Amino acid sequence: MVGGIPIEKKGCPVHLEWEAITPAVAVLVDKPMRPTHAVNPLNVQGEIVSYDPLPIPPHSIFRVAEILNDWFVFAGEHRVHVPRKLIREQAPPQDATASLHWRTQEAER
Repeated sequence: MVGGIPIEKKGCPVHLEWEAITPAVAVLVDKPMRPTHAVNPLNVQGEIVSYDPLPIPPHSIFRVAEILNDWFVFAGEHRVHVPRKLIREQAPPQDATASLHWRTQEAER
């Protein structure tokens, strides 16, 4: 599927191919992981180990990044970084993965 989405930057349209990942279960990764997509550094909650910036003044997008201690969803060859706004800002519940999975299902309704 192809569509246009905003990347939180006015006047910066993007066209991409996407596929739904169901069920989307997030995992907290404690080793450096390289997502299979570009990353907005403002969406990273963990530690950025290395990156290749794509400057879009006044901000940047990381074309390639290695991220440590952050949430990912795995589907086949894809490693999808979960943006910080999808993870609750408060202390995580006992089972944070189940909580994120529940919120993903609720969003689909």
